[in-house]
Amino acid sequence: MAAKEQSDVEVETEVRGPVQEDVDFDEVYSHPEQRKIIHRIDRRLVTVLACLYIVSLMDRVNLSTAAIAGLDEDLGLQVGIRYSLIIATFFVTYTVFQPLGTILTRKIGPRLFLSSIVLAWGAVMIGNGFVSSWQDLAGLRVLLGVFVAGYFPGAVYLLSTWYVRFDLQKRYTIFYGVGCVASALTGIMAYGLSQMDGLAGLSGWRWIFTIEGIISCVLALVSYAFLVGFPEEANQSWNFLSEQERDFVLRRVNRDRGDAATEPFSIIAFLKPAADFKIWVFAFMFFCVTTVGYSINYFLPIILTSMGFNTALSECLIAPPWVFTGLFMYAQAWLGDRYHLRGPIIAFNAILALIGLAIMGFCDNNPARYFGVFLVLAGASGNTPPVLTYQANNIRGHWKRAFCPHANANAMMSSTPLNTKTGLPVPNATLPFWRTELHELDSFRTSESLPSECDILVIGAGYAGVSTLYHLLDSSNGPDPSKIVLVEAREACSGASGRNGGHIKPDVYYNILKYTKKYGVENAVAFARFENANIYAVKEMVEKEKIECEFVLTRALDVYLDEAHAKITHDSYQELRRIGVADLGDVQYLEGSKAEAISGVKGAKCCFSFAAAHLWPYKLIMHLLSKLVAKGINLQTYTPVTSISSTPDAVGRWTVTTSRGSIRTNKIIFATNGYTAAIAPQFEQKIVPVRGICSRIVPVMPKKTSHLVNTYSLRYGPALYDYMIPRLDRSIVIGGAKDRFWHDKSHWYGVTDDSKLIEPAQDYFDGLMQRHFDGWEESGACTDSVWTGIMGWSSDFMPFVGEVPGKNGQFITAGFSGHGMPLIYLATKALSEMIKGEKTFEETDLPAVFKPTQERLDSQKNEILGI
Repeated sequence: MAAKEQSDVEVETEVRGPVQEDVDFDEVYSHPEQRKIIHRIDRRLVTVLACLYIVSLMDRVNLSTAAIAGLDEDLGLQVGIRYSLIIATFFVTYTVFQPLGTILTRKIGPRLFLSSIVLAWGAVMIGNGFVSSWQDLAGLRVLLGVFVAGYFPGAVYLLSTWYVRFDLQKRYTIFYGVGCVASALTGIMAYGLSQMDGLAGLSGWRWIFTIEGIISCVLALVSYAFLVGFPEEANQSWNFLSEQERDFVLRRVNRDRGDAATEPFSIIAFLKPAADFKIWVFAFMFFCVTTVGYSINYFLPIILTSMGFNTALSECLIAPPWVFTGLFMYAQAWLGDRYHLRGPIIAFNAILALIGLAIMGFCDNNPARYFGVFLVLAGASGNTPPVLTYQANNIRGHWKRAFCPHANANAMMSSTPLNTKTGLPVPNATLPFWRTELHELDSFRTSESLPSECDILVIGAGYAGVSTLYHLLDSSNGPDPSKIVLVEAREACSGASGRNGGHIKPDVYYNILKYTKKYGVENAVAFARFENANIYAVKEMVEKEKIECEFVLTRALDVYLDEAHAKITHDSYQELRRIGVADLGDVQYLEGSKAEAISGVKGAKCCFSFAAAHLWPYKLIMHLLSKLVAKGINLQTYTPVTSISSTPDAVGRWTVTTSRGSIRTNKIIFATNGYTAAIAPQFEQKIVPVRGICSRIVPVMPKKTSHLVNTYSLRYGPALYDYMIPRLDRSIVIGGAKDRFWHDKSHWYGVTDDSKLIEPAQDYFDGLMQRHFDGWEESGACTDSVWTGIMGWSSDFMPFVGEVPGKNGQFITAGFSGHGMPLIYLATKALSEMIKGEKTFEETDLPAVFKPTQERLDSQKNEILGI
């Protein structure tokens, strides 16, 4: 007995094991006859188990496909870590009930037990299609974990009883690989099901759960007829093996490892392997594999959409990496069984996964990142069969093998991915200079509770939202203010509007030639004139409302410090003058020593000067907001919107869910800029959150400085610049610092966290004035404060202003690409005319390129990343 226990676990890199006889020698059947029997077992056992594993994976990971089909927004899964918690709740019961899986597989029998749990989880999956809250979904995921828990360990255990050790990896690979590849193809099916959105009053994601649940139930009933039990019961299975063939299988297993006979169950025998550290080594290997594997499985559709692919492409692009992985797995399975290799294959796969992860994480090129997905899946998910086989090859004894899935489950639970990125404003944002003098409405709520309904709901109390309401109510035919609700996730004007430079600087030359080539002469001219008109419209409004916001009409100086960039820009400027596509009468151009003398910037190659303005943005917006509140609108700060219903109700009202309850509304205005896609998924990768950094510099000895009266942009090269706004108190607000961090998009692209500084750039502004400006060398100018903010950049650099395509009653004014100050005031005036029904988009003064169209939403171009 002692000798038997000592040989239960034998681990070697190249598995040789205690094979005492030639497993292919049999006194009854020739080698060709043996292969026919084994292939019959393959067709009946492996095929049925693989089919059930397909629906097991499909029903586990369809959460991600449902999420991008509307589940996220309908149930508010973007809030906090709700999505990840729902994933994790599954693994709690999945882990707890896994040990029972192998026990019940042996006690009840594989045929009845495995088909029954598939039927049960199929019913649960159908129930997923009818949940009304994320809590309901979490509860059903708990129940799903109970039923799914028994399948994988039961199936793996059943397979291990039928095959000898060096036939096993190919079978595990077919079982696991076919399941993975086919379940990946179900992503395409899920996309097709999502197109049933609205059919029978059900959302697309509800159809995904319902139809896939029905498929699971049907397969469960069919599998009861075709699934087989353990080898000793093989002759009792319908139309399967004879008694003589069953005896051959038992003889073959005994020749290989001597454990074909079933051991009596004992709780001591079952738990004893927990003290064997070698089993936990295998579990740790499984942990390493599943950490990457499950992260990819649950988040791949979301990862693909983050690369700029739309929902349809994301669902379809899941399949090719899995097909490659399936072929890769089978090739290495043949190699491993043929040459008795396990450890080297596992090590090679791990290295492959690391290379793929590096490509996915650090490469800027999306096709290359997609190639990285192939390597990660092949290396990580492709390592599952080798690890399972390595374990099975080195462990003997029925109940010791039955315990191994429990250890693996603990490893799997530990590797469950959590995604804490929400896309919504974060608390404790860095403090901008503009918000050092807070208005009384900063954290104001008109009513203690959120109204249950309204006519118009504006999301976002920044410049865009407040300006839209200002125009809506600035006439006698405006809507009833008491039926308007304005919600803000944090304090009023705490987003980009309260963090930027307050710079109303129109683009009258820099990008106009590019726009001419892209949109045509007429649209380029309209764009330039629209921006320029905003300066004087804001000036008129400030004077009319008597707003104390330090408005200054001035000149902007674009100073070029790079010779090549200066020449390219000068040539573009001359081309504009030649073809006469814009009014350049106000633009003055200087070069060489004249540029340096006029600008005061050391080493200036050339400079352009044109009309601009600057102001204190927080004071402007809060003054307008106070007028709106006085007129009767309902302001609700600290009320983040978490989701919006995918369709309106019977009377045309949208249900908007917030952290403080839901509100029904006829019209929604998205003034959410960088946070838009978090609650309006159709703008995913169309309006991208982009983090920037800004500072205030104060001269210690102001008398030793040259007085700056103009605003500046110091241009160091294409896309690299600093902007500067001199203030009346001789301090200077400076933003940019892109040279320090723009090369690494993890610092800025898709980032919604403005509670932290951008580390490589936080000391960038120290000494900047002394470096670049004549007369500032002895000023002692130092950085007084530094902060970050989240802008909303559109993928084509044009804002979205107008009706949301396909969403009657929804309007948007967002995606100003860090250039909102010279656009928003007149853009929201035009939007208010559309909301009131006075004008169509085409009848407003908006440039045509601002219109939100389905074509823009469907476009795969991302000019932010240059793709």
